[in-house]
Amino acid sequence: MSVSLRWTKHLKDGQKKEFETRLVNAVDIFSVLKNILEEDIRSIDKSMLSKDTYDLHSWPFFQADQLGSKRTLIKLMDLIP
Repeated sequence: MSVSLRWTKHLKDGQKKEFETRLVNAVDIFSVLKNILEEDIRSIDKSMLSKDTYDLHSWPFFQADQLGSKRTLIKLMDLIP
């Protein structure tokens, strides 16, 4: 299991290994978090493709907001070891 450098780049060398171990030991928690984020992404995809959203006067803004939210969730998923 690889750990993103973003988790440890602020730590000194002596602290990195200990912190990486703590992350790896929390794999069950990260698994649940990943499932939650995947569920949220599916929900966003569903709402973006819903025919009801086409009737919104602010449809382009809605789509942009949904895409931004999805991008943020994907970035969070990329941090999960």
